[in-house]
Order: sequence, then C-alpha cells, then structure tokens
Amino acid sequence: MSPHPHADDPARLAEWCLEHLGSSPVEEIFRSGHLSAVIGLRLADDREVVIKVRPDTPRTAACVEVQRRMFQAGYP
Repeated sequence: MSPHPHADDPARLAEWCLEHLGSSPVEEIFRSGHLSAVIGLRLADDREVVIKVRPDTPRTAACVEVQRRMFQAGYP
C-alpha cells in the first residue's frame, strides 16, 4: 500500500484541486517526497501549484482540532 494514497489517485487529487482551487490539473510538472508527497501541477487556468499530500494520522487530526478550537475561541 502506498504511503500517500491520495497522491496516487489522480481522480481524487483532481477533485480536491477543483473543490479547493477552482481548477483541475492538466499536467504534472514534478513529484517528490518521502514522508509526504510533493506534487507540482499545472491547472486548467494556467496556474502552477504545489500540493503537499500527507497520510492521515491521529497527530494531524489532533493538530487540526486544536486549531479549530482556537479559531472558535477568537484566537487571532
């Protein structure tokens, strides 16, 4: 099993790009990484972006939860 399942699924990566960046990838420029996958893409609107894909871990979920609670409490 790949350590970066979302990075190895072009359809899921394209869906993420469209949802969060408003454009679909048309070309992969580069791919690198060890603990996370780093992927350079050219989007349909001609932007070039770099996406970092990390495997889901309990630590990551805990960090996101702390950030969410701080935001809700009004922390700048």
